[in-house]
Amino acid sequence: MVEEITIPVRPIEAPTPLLVLSLPISPDILNMQLQAAAPELAGGTRTPVFRLCFVVPAETKVTVPILIPKGWICTKREPLSFESYYYHHNLTVDVAVDEVKINPFPMPFTGAFSIDFGRYYVKRKSVELTFSNATTTPVTVTFQVTAHLVREDIYLNWYEPIIRISQRYLDSLKTM
Repeated sequence: MVEEITIPVRPIEAPTPLLVLSLPISPDILNMQLQAAAPELAGGTRTPVFRLCFVVPAETKVTVPILIPKGWICTKREPLSFESYYYHHNLTVDVAVDEVKINPFPMPFTGAFSIDFGRYYVKRKSVELTFSNATTTPVTVTFQVTAHLVREDIYLNWYEPIIRISQRYLDSLKTM
């Protein structure tokens, strides 16, 4: 005969920290926290994927601006991915964030590649891609990026202060 025993289980009552941050602060961690945030921040983020395919005519430059919507700030460092069916060192791309070029030299299409936004991961106005085709062949290129848009008020009142706190803490370690 099997005897049934009931054991009452009580939840552990322990204080829960409001926020745990690893240092240095990762933009990706902050973005995930925002996406999983409380209902008061719902609607404050968007995560669109941009994927464009177009022709760069022979011996021309084509500039593609990706505009950040007014009232939003893009905080994703997700890399831009580039590919083409035709690869040549005279087919290049330059990338600018808010009118600041982020690559020191034009990047050649010698194979599929991607670039990280690095320290330019906060974008307020636009990302601009300038493709230069110095070959005699018209070329189809494709690029893709996933953006993380944060409403400007949430960025200014939540995201940026956390970055500043992290920066002050790291600066204080330098003096130790």
